[in-house]
Amino acid sequence: MSGERGEDENRPEKWRPGKKLYESCEPFAHAAKVALQMIVGIGTVLCLIWRVGAAMDFLPQPFFATAKPLQIVAMGLEYAAGVELAFMLFTDGPDEAVQPLILGLAAAALLAISTGVSADAIEPIAIVAAPVFAITIGFLLWIRDIFIAPQPDDETGGNG
Repeated sequence: MSGERGEDENRPEKWRPGKKLYESCEPFAHAAKVALQMIVGIGTVLCLIWRVGAAMDFLPQPFFATAKPLQIVAMGLEYAAGVELAFMLFTDGPDEAVQPLILGLAAAALLAISTGVSADAIEPIAIVAAPVFAITIGFLLWIRDIFIAPQPDDETGGNG
């Protein structure tokens, strides 16, 4: 009887049906996340280069000719945040959710600022949104640093 009780005490750590599945899928999901985020990054940079080339009359006007550079970067960050959130579905635990929230808020901040600023005036939304987003992003960074344990392969983690 006492042997069974000892096994029951260890059961929550040992008996987790999805743990092995998460452990086997996570490396592939991480590789896919990195590849997709690099594609998003390269696409964002290419859009910016094309936009500059079109402004200098070296390239034809792209379909996104009316988008401001910060809007293009905001769209890239939105896609990167989406990829990061999708990756979270393949990991064991919710600690990966903070980084995509930070990316998404940064994208929203860039979008609000870039659409609220024109040659004539600054819209009130840009004046209010910038500090609100900055404070929120700072709060999320604080949460990440305080409450989410560093990974063993991080520079801040491990021994030494």
